[in-house]
Amino acid sequence: MTDPGDSPLPLVDSGKATAAQNTLPTKPLWRSPSRTAVLTVAALVLGTVLGAYLGPDLLRGMSHFSEPTGSATTPAGAVAVQAAAANTVGALGRLMPEGDTITLALPFGAGDARVASWLVREGQRVSAGQVIAELDNLPQRRALQATAAAQRTAMRAALDQARSEARLGWAEAQAAAKRAHAARLVADQNLARLQSLVPAGVTTQAQLEQARAVADQAAADQAQAAAAMQRYAHRDADDQPDVRLALGNLHVAQAALAQAEQDLAGARVTAILDGTVLAVHVRVGEKPGDQGIATLGNVDRMAAELEVYQTDIRRVALDQRVVLNSTSLAAPLTGVVVQIGMEVQRQAVLSSDPVSNTDARVVKVKVELDAASSEHARALTGLQVVGKIAVGTP
Repeated sequence: MTDPGDSPLPLVDSGKATAAQNTLPTKPLWRSPSRTAVLTVAALVLGTVLGAYLGPDLLRGMSHFSEPTGSATTPAGAVAVQAAAANTVGALGRLMPEGDTITLALPFGAGDARVASWLVREGQRVSAGQVIAELDNLPQRRALQATAAAQRTAMRAALDQARSEARLGWAEAQAAAKRAHAARLVADQNLARLQSLVPAGVTTQAQLEQARAVADQAAADQAQAAAAMQRYAHRDADDQPDVRLALGNLHVAQAALAQAEQDLAGARVTAILDGTVLAVHVRVGEKPGDQGIATLGNVDRMAAELEVYQTDIRRVALDQRVVLNSTSLAAPLTGVVVQIGMEVQRQAVLSSDPVSNTDARVVKVKVELDAASSEHARALTGLQVVGKIAVGTP
């Protein structure tokens, strides 16, 4: 034992440590590198799935959520922003001409025709019925049209000839009938005279028989003339058989010419409305595809088509004011709701947010832009915009 008053003896390090001192601290099993990597990947996958399915609903819920105005924890500025958001309905949309755009296709019966020449350019204003492009089958159809026109001219000349012959035939038949009638009168009178002379022995039996034969021939000639008159029984030349045949041939030629002219029109592409050529989809020498040959639209009056979520459409009404925004616009556009769709459709205008819902159900709402906004939007057909519809009290 040591006395409490003695000084402590110095401890000498022998260089040997106890087993507890030489043992390094052991890491928990859950902090191993392999298990940490597995847990990290699983967390990322779970977060992506939850974000894709719940993200849009959470964002929309947050956008429509507002704290009570009497909350002591919400600043006054935040309350105003939330109240303004509650009085509007947001929707994605696009700018378009009033009446939307028109895609011109090849005329019916164009077949495998290709564009031979353009008569307009993009951005040019056109009128309804104006030819904007010609196809490479135009020369061939011009030749067919010229042939049909020549045939119609020939058939018309044949009709005129038939009418002239009918009038001449009628006159000749009348003259022949008169001659036959006069000849029969003379023959009958001669026969009667000879018959009166037979008893007196002044004439012979042979002369009498000859006079009778002449009278019979005169009667036959008169009957033939009468039959010829029946051919021209109708005084109107168009009722004569030859004239009706020629008239029918003329009608056939006219129908063939009309078909050739229609085929000729099918070798040209014309504008179907007054508007502006927004885009040309086919170059010279190319055959148009499903996208058509060109896109037209009346950009004098612009509109917007918004896609409102089906849960918000009940708050939208006609004549509500709308503000449209886009990074491509120098200032917001304004307008009013003029039409609300009656069909719930799949969303077509998609957000750039990678976790946005791409299968949302929406109702299309048409917005007519104000005059000043329409002027600014003339060259922005198809621009994606974000619309805010002032719906008033939620």
